[in-house]
Amino acid sequence: MQRRMLLGGLAKVLISGVAFASLAVLGQPPGGETLRESAESVPEEPAPDQSEAESGPLTEAEQVLAEEKRAVLAQALVEDRSDEWLEEQDLYLVSETPQYDLVATNSSNIAIYRPDVFYDSDLRRYFVIAEYRWDSMVGEDLYNYFDSSSSCDVDTPCNVGGKDGFALRFSRNLVNRQADVNFCGRSDITRDWANFAGCASPPPDANSSAGASFLQQDKVYKTVVKPDYNVYNGQIIIVVDPIACNSTVQMFSRYGHTWSSTGISAIEVGTAAINIVFTKTEDRWSVASQSGTWTRSC
Repeated sequence: MQRRMLLGGLAKVLISGVAFASLAVLGQPPGGETLRESAESVPEEPAPDQSEAESGPLTEAEQVLAEEKRAVLAQALVEDRSDEWLEEQDLYLVSETPQYDLVATNSSNIAIYRPDVFYDSDLRRYFVIAEYRWDSMVGEDLYNYFDSSSSCDVDTPCNVGGKDGFALRFSRNLVNRQADVNFCGRSDITRDWANFAGCASPPPDANSSAGASFLQQDKVYKTVVKPDYNVYNGQIIIVVDPIACNSTVQMFSRYGHTWSSTGISAIEVGTAAINIVFTKTEDRWSVASQSGTWTRSC
């Protein structure tokens, strides 16, 4: 979403060291970043009154509306929409957004953002959202980023190793009413071939009061110009009941990536950690976001 991109380092972990010239160098682990939190926070517009926030299972009508809002949030992610645009859709940011200054930065391959909480004034529900985005410069190198054991061309996407995974956890148990995900391709492709139209929404691998995780086989179209990647953008959306007045919860996310013959068999989500279970010890990496913080004022 545009707010995060414009603040130049807000809520963003930069992952470096992954080269895409071949599968051999693809395994360089991300790391080497240092973040320092500023004393200032980014001012946000006041959210609407939340005293009548809903709890309990979603009704059938609410599920329909929640699905519509999931599509809106996917559009915001892929098109990099601003928080002001989201407010026009009745979605208001209510979690804290401290500014981060990057102390050390290398060329990045993936950005994983601090999870946020939005209040839907129409549905009167809270949405906890975690997001990531592969760097656009990496996209130009995806031509060589494929599983060489697969037979593919511009008409047939290739698997990139086994499944990738994305997870969101809470620092304490919340009432999780519904968990969904959006795995989306690139938004800057105008051709009507060799592109992943829309977003995929597989069911959760794990889903509990501690959070949720999702697995997806990542694929790439082998084109020289703007190769499309079906997990280029990702977003987890969990509908939760209101937390107690003046209480606080932290949220964390983690992304796991594999290539060659490595995959992910499961992602375990608890209040203390996210554990990604890889099928092998090589040809994989994972990276976590900084924490998001939500304090509900009543």
